[in-house]
Amino acid sequence: MVSQEDQKYWPLVTFENGQIQFNEEVARATFAHPKYEALKISLVSVIGPTRTGKSFLIAYLAEGAPCHFITGRFKSGYDPVTEGIKIFFSPLIFRDDWGIQHAVFFLDTQGTFDLKSDREISEWITTLNFLISDIQIINLKGNINGEDLRTVHRASEVAASMNGHQMAKNLLFLVRDTAQPNMDTATFLNCVWSRCSQSKELANVVTSLRKRYPQEHTKCILTSMPSKDLVKADNFAIIRNDDLDILHRFEEVEKLIKNTIALNDRSFRSPDDHIDYWKVS
Repeated sequence: MVSQEDQKYWPLVTFENGQIQFNEEVARATFAHPKYEALKISLVSVIGPTRTGKSFLIAYLAEGAPCHFITGRFKSGYDPVTEGIKIFFSPLIFRDDWGIQHAVFFLDTQGTFDLKSDREISEWITTLNFLISDIQIINLKGNINGEDLRTVHRASEVAASMNGHQMAKNLLFLVRDTAQPNMDTATFLNCVWSRCSQSKELANVVTSLRKRYPQEHTKCILTSMPSKDLVKADNFAIIRNDDLDILHRFEEVEKLIKNTIALNDRSFRSPDDHIDYWKVS
């Protein structure tokens, strides 16, 4: 039986017999719907390893935390929740400082970056997300390691090589469950770059990523360890005092998204432009 929360997430991309299947009907019911034609449409996707809280983050970004309650299709345990790429059915709508109205749709993806996921499908998903997203959120746990950077680098290189395609111009590393959540994020990123640059295998990866995504287009937000109650939450979570800092960091993510989207120059003229772009991606 499909839960009420599952019904809010529609299958935009599925994988059948090793092939990517784009669901045009879902696209036309969401970001390519005529009712959003007067708004500037943006897509924000979240990728990262399996079972690291991606769906929980999407639940907050899509619907907020009224009265410190968060509802969504997140689960405790080890089994994956999301398959393919799912889109939350309604957007975050806001008006920027210039009076332009935006509609931001959030994409939840199956786990990538880890051995629990099929490598080929993971690379397809990661690359596709780079092609379709205005902001790419990289959701990681504990730290940013060399293999994470390799995955991001491979996807960005493949996406950049595809003529006639645009790609995400902004990266946000959201590092969950960090030992030092109050560390200055610029310092944290610089430490990552410095540490990985010491490896001969990673030095070129770091140089390439920093060139493609300079400091103004690469951000980082750190979160603290969640409480046991939050870890065990299924579909519904109460944000208590122990987890308020995590909520505040999610608020930072939302603020950064709005500020970045307001300055984003990637836009499509019509819903059909969106559909045509997806079909050739």
